[in-house]
Amino acid sequence: MPISASKLSSSAENPVNCHAHSWLKHYSQSRAVSRGLEKQGFSSVSADNLLSKAHIKSLAGTLSCSSREIISLIRDHPFLIHMDLNLLERKINLLLSYGLSVNFIRENLRIVYQTSEKVIEDRLKLLQDSGLLHSQHLETDLVAHLLESNSSGFSKSLQYRYDQRDALEGCPDQLSYLQVRLGCSEEKARSLLCSYPLIRRASNVKLKTLLDFLLIEADRSPEFIIKHRKLLAFSVSRLRQRWSVMQKAGLESEGAIVFVWCMPQKQFEKQYQEYLEVLNSSSSAQS
Repeated sequence: MPISASKLSSSAENPVNCHAHSWLKHYSQSRAVSRGLEKQGFSSVSADNLLSKAHIKSLAGTLSCSSREIISLIRDHPFLIHMDLNLLERKINLLLSYGLSVNFIRENLRIVYQTSEKVIEDRLKLLQDSGLLHSQHLETDLVAHLLESNSSGFSKSLQYRYDQRDALEGCPDQLSYLQVRLGCSEEKARSLLCSYPLIRRASNVKLKTLLDFLLIEADRSPEFIIKHRKLLAFSVSRLRQRWSVMQKAGLESEGAIVFVWCMPQKQFEKQYQEYLEVLNSSSSAQS
């Protein structure tokens, strides 16, 4: 949507609007440069026509690379031509101060253009204070995603990361978590992770929810879970519904329980129709 002149003029009175105006100006300049380079063909434009040698040298120093590499970076990030060097340097130093590497910055230069200095600092501080930054629960490439996201996207992604970390209940990874929850050796835990279905990388939250159900609600032993690991492929809602039916049907043997949990849905509905009707009527009465 076009921004009216009155809105732009009022931006000077408000620091937030002023930042938005500044960002819009940089964005417009970058788009203009990009269109110009595309129109002329970047290979036909020499570095001297784009930037002074001093500017290129300053950029090279800031990004710890050669002048030749800077020209290559400009091909992908034309905003480097017009972006204020002091602002660029401040943002890069800010990223470095939180332990992010120069290589990370060069590979994710969008951050220094798309995200304000204040937002970068606020988000990095939040990630550091929460213990997510530089932890096994947050891959480096996801740091870039979080720093580039809009406010809503950042909040959702961050909450997802919190949930995944908290699901492991203090353990650094799923291997350690399985050893703790199942009281098994590292060898057995690794065997679980390297076989179906966990080899498909179930989320931490799903893994915890499944183990909570099987160990607590269904009162199954760790040995039962290790032996019948294929049950971890199903949803908790499926397992819970069938467990309720089996309890009403009086099924107790291990073989029968596993068989019912694994049988096709149509077969299950046909064979246990009367119990399902009782469960459904009970649920309707409670609601």
